[in-house]
Amino acid sequence: MRDLPRSEKRTTVCCVWTEADLAALLSGLSENALFVDLTRQGMTPFFAAQQICGQLGQSFGRVLADLPPILLPSNGKIEAIHIGSWIDFELFGDVARIAADRVTTMAETRGYDALVVLLPAVEAELTRADGLLIGTLVQAAAAQDAQIILTFPNTGYALPSEWTGGLESVYEPNIQHRCPAALPPGLIPEGLLPKLALLGYTMPTPCVAPNGVQILAPKYRFAKGPAISDALAAYAVHWDWVGAPFVLNRMPAQRVARYAWEALAARDAEFATRLASQALLHDGDKSFARTTLGTIHIINQAYSELANTNGATETDKINLAWGKTLAGDVSAAIETFKTAEPQNAVLGLYLRNITALAHFRNGNKAEAWKLQHEIQEQLGELVPASPHLSFINNLNMSRLARDEKDYGTAQSLVNAAFDARRPGLSEHDEFYYLVQSASIAQNPVEKNSYWQNADKVFSGQKHPGAIPSRSFRTVVGRAPNKFEPREIAVAAALESRTSL
Repeated sequence: MRDLPRSEKRTTVCCVWTEADLAALLSGLSENALFVDLTRQGMTPFFAAQQICGQLGQSFGRVLADLPPILLPSNGKIEAIHIGSWIDFELFGDVARIAADRVTTMAETRGYDALVVLLPAVEAELTRADGLLIGTLVQAAAAQDAQIILTFPNTGYALPSEWTGGLESVYEPNIQHRCPAALPPGLIPEGLLPKLALLGYTMPTPCVAPNGVQILAPKYRFAKGPAISDALAAYAVHWDWVGAPFVLNRMPAQRVARYAWEALAARDAEFATRLASQALLHDGDKSFARTTLGTIHIINQAYSELANTNGATETDKINLAWGKTLAGDVSAAIETFKTAEPQNAVLGLYLRNITALAHFRNGNKAEAWKLQHEIQEQLGELVPASPHLSFINNLNMSRLARDEKDYGTAQSLVNAAFDARRPGLSEHDEFYYLVQSASIAQNPVEKNSYWQNADKVFSGQKHPGAIPSRSFRTVVGRAPNKFEPREIAVAAALESRTSL
C-alpha cells in the first residue's frame, strides 16, 4: 500500500491493490469507519449513497421520498402530464446534491471516525451523484476530525482539492489490462456469496472490515471473472439491482432500456442515461431504447446530447428538433417542427412553445409572438387545464416582452407563470422567481430589493447547493461544473449584486 504524508486534516491518499494492501488498511480502523467501494461503476441507483445507508442501518428509499415523482410514459408516448412532472422534479432541486446532503446528515447523526473511499481506476467512471456524496462526506469528516482515506486501484488522477486537503493525488497507472466487470460492484451484500456458490459461481474471498462489510481487493475487479451460467442468469434476473451485473450483458436492447426506466423511476437520471446508452449497443429492436434515452436527456436538460438523436420515428424527429432548438441549432429545428404532428394535442402545445423559442432565437420575433398568443388562446379552452404549459407559455412570452423592453408586461407574465404552478412550488422556485424579477426590473432600488430578497431566500434554504442548473446559469452566468458545490458560486454572485 503506497501512500503520501497526511495533511493537517488527517487525509490520506494511497494505492490499494492486493488483499494484503486492503487487509493492512482495514486493520487500523474501528467499527465506526464508513466505506464506499467505487472501484467499478455501480449497477444500483445512487450507488455510493446506497452503500452508506446500508452501513447506517437505513433505507435509502426514504431519503428522496418527498421529491416529486417522475411520471413515465407507456409505449413511448410522451404527454403533458409526464413533462409536467419532469418540470416539477427539475425545479425541486438537483436530486444528486439533495441525496448527498441528506445521506451525509444521517452519517453525521450516527457519527463515524473514518471515511474510506475506494475510487475507480478511470476518472470518467466517477459519477456525479457518487462524487457529490464523497465531497459532502469529506467536508463533514474533516469538521468532526474523522480520518479520510482515498484509495486508487493501482492507478490515479487528480482529485478535487476539497477532498484531499491539497495533497498530490496522481499515481502512475500500472494496470496491464481491464476486463469487463463480471463481479458484483461495490460492497458485497450479506448472503450473496453462498447464494452464488450454490449456482456454481465462486467469487474471490473478500476482506471483512471492522464494521462487518465485505470488500473485494481491487485487483479482482480487473481480472476475468467466473463464467455466468444460464442457471445464475435465470435466478439473478429476480434479484432486483443486485442481479443486474449477471444479466444485463445477455439482454436485448428493449429489456436493458427497461432497466433504464427503473433507474429513472428511482430518480437517478445519470445512471438511467448510462443504461439507455448501453441498450443501444445490444441486439434487438432499438427504437424503445432511443425513445428512453431521448426522454432522459429531456429530463436532464441534456440538449446537446438530445440534438444527436438518431431514428426515423415521429418521437425521434421531435426529440431531435427539441434538442437542436435548445442547443442553438434553431434553423434545423424549425424545418423539423414544420412536419411534426404529435398525436396528443397538449403535447403539441408544448412543442409549439419550443417552436416559438426557435423562431425567437432565429430572429423571427413576430412569428414567435404569433405562436405564443395562439398557445395562450388554446390554453384557455383546454380541459383539464395544464398549469405547467401555462408556466412555460408565460415565461416564454415574458422573455419576448423583456427583449422588446416592455418590462411591465414582462413582470406580469413572470407573475402569471409562477402563479400557474401554485401551490406546487419549491424553495428553488421562489428563488428563481426573484432572480427573474431582478433581471426585469429597471429601477435600481427595485432591482436591488429583488436581489436582497433572493439572497434571504437562498440563505434560508434547506438545500442551497441543490439549485437547479437553469437557476445557476441565470445567477452565475455559466453552467455548473460536475462536482462543484454550487452554493459557493451562487453566494458569491449574490454578494456582488447586493453590495452595489
